[in-house]
Amino acid sequence: MGDELSFPKVRVSLPHVPSNTERGRLLATLGACSTIALLVVAGIFLAVAAGLAGDERVSMFDLFVFNTGGLVIVGWLGLLASSDKVDVMLKRLARAIAADRGPPTDGARRSPGWLARALTNLWIPVTFMFLLAGWLVYATGGLVGSPFVSLPVTMMIIGQCVYEAPLIQYPLQSGVRALLILLCRVLRFYAYPQLLFAAIMVTLGMLQIDGLIRAPAAPVAETMIATQLNLSIGMCVAYIARRFDRASAPA
Repeated sequence: MGDELSFPKVRVSLPHVPSNTERGRLLATLGACSTIALLVVAGIFLAVAAGLAGDERVSMFDLFVFNTGGLVIVGWLGLLASSDKVDVMLKRLARAIAADRGPPTDGARRSPGWLARALTNLWIPVTFMFLLAGWLVYATGGLVGSPFVSLPVTMMIIGQCVYEAPLIQYPLQSGVRALLILLCRVLRFYAYPQLLFAAIMVTLGMLQIDGLIRAPAAPVAETMIATQLNLSIGMCVAYIARRFDRASAPA
């Protein structure tokens, strides 16, 4: 119809954002750096809170799980960030193996399969980054007591930068219906991170209701400082990603 917005149809499924492109390698680098920043900030924050305020709310086991998971994600994203070097290595290996088989056939030029798409999809390690944030909230007191309760929201800000947002052609005749169409299509476009965020929040809420999280509420100052730190990291990542998109866009 004439007043509908031009926006691609999106199914609620795991999005595919390839890492074997210049933009994808940048996003993988940003993801690795932001995960390192999260590990460092969380470790220093918890150590200072325990030393100055006596707020020892994280066990050594929970801290070990959090750091181990974070380092695995950093290594994963670091490998994706250097995918161009890995591609060159694999192509050289393939040429050496197929040197005596003549020129490649049409079947060798077909598009990559599901396994290659999965291994180069940035949203898979980003999903584990969401789970890591949920674990930190769980280990430090849940939705009620954790000073890092704002971290999943920061992950949403960072997660939106992974998407390459398509051009939205807004209708010339604006109105309430056009705004509702725009809202629905944007929400559907970001369906996967929203569902992931909701799943983490619901899980933490159910654990809190069932009494499986009994940590006391964190001091207000800790929550304020942690929220500001999370927001600052998220804004830095979002700025760099959007700056790259603007610089690489056609004039």
